Amino acid sequence: MFLVGHAVVAFLIVYIVCRIFKINQGVSFALAMVIVIIPDIDIVTQSLGIMPHKTFTHSLIVSAAVGGSIFLVTRLGFKQTFAVAMIYSLAYVQHLIADIVIGTLNILYPIGNLPVSIGIAYGSLTHIIIEILLLAIAAWIIVGKAFRSIDNSTEDDNGMATSSLFQFSVTDKISYIILIVSLIVSFGYILDGLESLPRLILDTDLEIALFVLLHIAALMWVFFMMLAARRYAAIFKRRSLIPGKQ
Repeated sequence: MFLVGHAVVAFLIVYIVCRIFKINQGVSFALAMVIVIIPDIDIVTQSLGIMPHKTFTHSLIVSAAVGGSIFLVTRLGFKQTFAVAMIYSLAYVQHLIADIVIGTLNILYPIGNLPVSIGIAYGSLTHIIIEILLLAIAAWIIVGKAFRSIDNSTEDDNGMATSSLFQFSVTDKISYIILIVSLIVSFGYILDGLESLPRLILDTDLEIALFVLLHIAALMWVFFMMLAARRYAAIFKRRSLIPGKQ
């Protein structure tokens, strides 16, 4: 998957788990979206000639170890609930699963060779359309929540607080910045590697055009979510200062 798809799937996982378990605090959507892109740090190491892309950080062994460590640190170190710890752990492990759904991975690297794929080619029209649809669902959730009135959207029917979806702590602020920078870097990296920009201008390749639109839309989605979080944080802060308001 592109980094966009990883971030969006992480967002949807957090949203679904929060609704199922009625979690209304202690979860940072922005942090979960940053956790899921950690394996792609090997894009940077590859450019430095240190470690190839989709090798160590994309193996089943490393993913299981890191995912388990994230769970333990969140559960024991930060004293979060089982569900919250599982959310962050799933966010990381999801990267491996998504790259098997879209593309091919040697999940036994570096001790063996077991390429796994379900047949959807990375960068294909099917792949890009899937990410566009996932982004559309995530955008629908965010826009729908953001434009509801503050009095009616404090808590939805399943007990998930809007303040959880749009929290804006220091961790969230840093996570949003990292996510935005990562999306821009990933976008430029893929275009440069495929030498796609001239094709976009001269050949109007459908896959390339949709790829560009996907990343522009993803950046707009993250910016909107960040601004909505900032707005709601300010509103909840003002309400907490008013006597009789919770």
